[in-house]
Amino acid sequence: MHWRIAIREDGQRLYHGAMPTLIERDTPSHPTDRLPDHGLRLRAVHVRHPDAQTLAPALQALGLAAIAVQPGPADLIAELNTRRGPVTLHS
Repeated sequence: MHWRIAIREDGQRLYHGAMPTLIERDTPSHPTDRLPDHGLRLRAVHVRHPDAQTLAPALQALGLAAIAVQPGPADLIAELNTRRGPVTLHS
């Protein structure tokens, strides 16, 4: 399997890491297809960013309009359902 990944030469991530790193695989299956199901489900992803007014359209252009973007200090928030109940992770 070979991957191509979009990383800037200086290694910096756009929008304090709120802009996803793009990965292209040469296989149709996803690597997680081979992992056992442990009952973990992603409920939602939210982003806070000081430049929310430009980040939101950039995410929409990538097809990620479902990710809510609000102004504030840079923070990625993932809401998960686990076997032990809901969990919220902050960056």
